[in-house]
Amino acid sequence: ARALPVVIDQALAIEPLSALLHGVRGNILQRLDRPLAALEAYERGLVLEPRGTLVYRNRARPLVDVGKPGEAA
Repeated sequence: ARALPVVIDQALAIEPLSALLHGVRGNILQRLDRPLAALEAYERGLVLEPRGTLVYRNRARPLVDVGKPGEAA
């Protein structure tokens, strides 16, 4: 499996409360075909910013990938 780019984890080490960075991490993980890890990143982003519509929308794909399409609505 391909590794997560180090730069995103470095950015999160500096700004751990950034919903945007957690969303970006989720996007990268989804592209790396790691839907469970992507969901975790998206969920962290949504805890930090519950109205984060972009993160909320992006988490739909990994939900479908892990067999939970009903939660993607």
